[in-house]
Amino acid sequence: MNSEDFRILLDQINDAAVLIKLAERQVVAVNYRYTQLSGFGTEELNQGGIERVLLDADVEKLTDGSMQQLSLIRKNKNPIKTTVNVYYISQVDQLAVLRIQEMEAEETRTELLSIRLLKGLLALNKALPGCSLEELIQNIVRYGQEAFLAKTATFYLCEKESEQARKITEEEPLFPKSLTAIEIKRLNQVDVWEPGKRVLSEIHRTGRLNKLALIISLPITVNDNTNGLLVLAWEDQQKQDDWMIFLQIYAEWAEVLLTNQQIMEKVGATNEALGLENDQYAQFYENAGDSAILLDKNNVIIDINRNSAQLLKYAPIELINQKAEIIFENSELPAKLEGLNPSESISSSTPKVIYDREGNKTPVFYKLVPLEREESGRKLLILTDASIQVEAEYKIQQYENKAALGEVIADFAHEVRNPLQSFVSGLQLMKKLAKADDPSLGSIEQMLDDCSRINDLMESVLSYSRQKVENFKEVNVEMLVRHLFNKMKPKFTRSNVSAMVNCKGDACSAYADQRSLEQIFVNIITNSYDAIKEEGGVISVQIAPNEADSHYLDVSISDTGPGIPPEIQEKIFEPFVTGKPKGTGLGLAITKRMVEAHKGRIELETYPGGTIFKVILPIEEISGDQA
Repeated sequence: MNSEDFRILLDQINDAAVLIKLAERQVVAVNYRYTQLSGFGTEELNQGGIERVLLDADVEKLTDGSMQQLSLIRKNKNPIKTTVNVYYISQVDQLAVLRIQEMEAEETRTELLSIRLLKGLLALNKALPGCSLEELIQNIVRYGQEAFLAKTATFYLCEKESEQARKITEEEPLFPKSLTAIEIKRLNQVDVWEPGKRVLSEIHRTGRLNKLALIISLPITVNDNTNGLLVLAWEDQQKQDDWMIFLQIYAEWAEVLLTNQQIMEKVGATNEALGLENDQYAQFYENAGDSAILLDKNNVIIDINRNSAQLLKYAPIELINQKAEIIFENSELPAKLEGLNPSESISSSTPKVIYDREGNKTPVFYKLVPLEREESGRKLLILTDASIQVEAEYKIQQYENKAALGEVIADFAHEVRNPLQSFVSGLQLMKKLAKADDPSLGSIEQMLDDCSRINDLMESVLSYSRQKVENFKEVNVEMLVRHLFNKMKPKFTRSNVSAMVNCKGDACSAYADQRSLEQIFVNIITNSYDAIKEEGGVISVQIAPNEADSHYLDVSISDTGPGIPPEIQEKIFEPFVTGKPKGTGLGLAITKRMVEAHKGRIELETYPGGTIFKVILPIEEISGDQA
């Protein structure tokens, strides 16, 4: 096969791909996706060296099935970080396919977009009070452009009686100053234009003339008489399908804010015009820290405060003039409202469930208060969010259940170990009696390995539930750590791991149970080793007096690994939480319990490029009053 044949095959791979001869470090062929990513033409790379493709490639490390993070060289541009997967297609000819993917994965871009979008929404909320309609629209355009990294953005506002939509953001240079009503009707739903699509409006024509790569138009309802159109445009952005939901969320949020802005103006004007009695609104705003809902004699919602809209996830305009029985259906509130004595207040002593607009449950305490001196039958419904209290009670119950379950599991683990040993003995005998070519040997080896893993898990469970920390004395922490490093030196050497110990000051001893302390450090150092053993690195132990309290000693164990994933950082010391594929999730839970049994504590600091566990231990016996 020639290079062209190989290229045709490589083009079947969706990601960038390069075929190389490992022995000669030579590029045989590249696919079209690679030429797009790098900017190099096929003829520029064929038969060239691998150093023209990957900046920091080490051919000896490009083993079959391996994955590395390397820098891809681009034509007239800076290199980019990529993930390279290696697949051998011929051991004899030393041919390998390198599958290359940009490190900025789609989920990472989505996470970054989510963060930018959240910042934009928060900024909009902050800017809302006191804004005029046009000022609010300017902010919607500005924060939308920043969140979605658009080249430009604008907003068209169209009154129903007008034949044109005027551009609110007049300083925007590309798009026309106005659109005809016909064009607005044509774009009355989400519209996506890209080069090659039919031009249906001045917006599309602007995109074609200015060589824009993508334009998205989002219709926004301002009020019953006014409609708007938010337009975002990019120079080099390809359409991202999962972005559309974020764009729609932003548009819906803008609609709610614009609606709220209109309602706030109307409510303010109405309040001034009606001159509502002071007693009525004194009681209303007295409970403004909770959700307050004003009802008429027929239980129709007259007014609400801001907390009510947040709790129920409705816009105020959606709640006002609605019957409370509809909003609070599937709860006990409608029955309580119907049977309320006009002269009596009622309240709930335990949390009751209500449902928000999205169907989510929220536990609340409620109070129904008939307004004094009101002949109209108006009443105030006050809702207090009880989510935190219910969650706290739930967690307490979980902890109690876990404690009871821990005892049961410990007994179970003890009972499992006896028959497990019988299984192991039987399997070892079968292995001994089997012939070398017996096809069942593989299954026997697998079962022995599984038994070993089960035994390790049972040992961890027993260790977690029945720790003994009792023989306290002065222990030289520096000597203990150096002893552990010496025992681990062979595997450190194999994995290119360096170990360092440093004791600052004269005091390097703690008041501890030596065997337990050794187990604490073994667990943490082993975790550090597992984090860096593939790439090599450094494990460092720093011992120093605690700066805040001279009665304690700080032992900081750090590594140069990738850090602990954010999703498990807060739960890292809980049982059965692990970032290792084959971990039991009990090592750090055991470590924490042992440290606390020493009347000490353990702290975690982690970031991309390293992790530090700080174990804080007493240097002398601590009485109950000091602990």
